[in-house]
Amino acid sequence: EKGFTIIELLVVITVIALLTSVLLPALTSARSAARTSACLSNMRQLGMAAMAYGSENKGYYPTSYFYENDANSDDGYYQWSGLFLINNYMDSKGAFVCPEDEVGGWAPTNFTEDFVPDPPAGQAPKTPGGTVDDKQAPRLSYVANEVIMPRYKYSALKSIVKLVRASEIKKSGGTILFAEYNDNIENLLGSSPTGGDALKTHRPTHGIQLIGGTAFDGESYDLTTGIQALSVAQAQSAIATPAASNSHIQYIHPNRHRLNSNYTFADGHAEGLTLTQTLDETDFKWGLRVYSAINKPFVMKASDETEKVE
Repeated sequence: EKGFTIIELLVVITVIALLTSVLLPALTSARSAARTSACLSNMRQLGMAAMAYGSENKGYYPTSYFYENDANSDDGYYQWSGLFLINNYMDSKGAFVCPEDEVGGWAPTNFTEDFVPDPPAGQAPKTPGGTVDDKQAPRLSYVANEVIMPRYKYSALKSIVKLVRASEIKKSGGTILFAEYNDNIENLLGSSPTGGDALKTHRPTHGIQLIGGTAFDGESYDLTTGIQALSVAQAQSAIATPAASNSHIQYIHPNRHRLNSNYTFADGHAEGLTLTQTLDETDFKWGLRVYSAINKPFVMKASDETEKVE
């Protein structure tokens, strides 16, 4: 019997190589699309969980977190994801993690090795006394929007911060409720009360600033300074060069899914958007007002502090 010639074998090998070069990117793209779809499903579940919470709490959204002892972080934080889990608003802990999240979701700020035996690289247990576990999902890829879910961390803030009812949100289908956490550890670092660094994975994000360019901080807002949107350039700079003084938009990932990231909206739906789309002054998606501030100030445009975002 006549065997294959060298030329025939080379032709076959070349054809296989060509097919592989064509099919592998398609398969990779398909896998990525499937993970993006799974992430969107998770984020829709977050929206439904927030609605379920509201139905049992007079229409209110939860705070992003609060101190367990209503005074300081010594006893840890009770975060929104912990509320969703403990009240069975979410089906599983896995739904808090995006399949495309390279770190597999961040651990809580305070955790013991028993609670999170395999934390992300670089994230060590930071727990007062070595015994505190924050009431939070053990791994988390998603972050709340502060203008809806504030840092109402203890009752003494009631003269500045308030809980928000769903009925207050204007354009709920265009107002972000949850975004995706950045997977760069530097973007979430902050100081720890026990010394050293701690990842602030209990905190919310936002797309606003004080008029004049100072970072917005809901728990210390003076209720008199105006609020304006971040520009795209300001947001990009904060994310690219994280610092403690930056806007907390540095907590988000702007393009986890190739060119965009996924967002949950106040009406419960989820979709993928670019950072630029979320900060569009004519279709601003971070909130038309700071609903969680007692005075609910309107958000003014980054380009013109005398005009409201739309």
